[in-house]
Amino acid sequence: MAHLGDATHKLSWGLTVLEDTNVLKELQNEIRKAIQAVNDIKEKLRGHYDVKEKQQ
Repeated sequence: MAHLGDATHKLSWGLTVLEDTNVLKELQNEIRKAIQAVNDIKEKLRGHYDVKEKQQ
């Protein structure tokens, strides 16, 4: 989970840096989608671990 959080942080920082460049908006949107996808995975994993802990 920590590595996924770190990944989203770095992607977000990279996106911030790219906003002041001439990188295509489509590519910036792809990065936004990747950040959202990783966040969605993190939520699913949290739910998985919550269920697993309740079963024990």
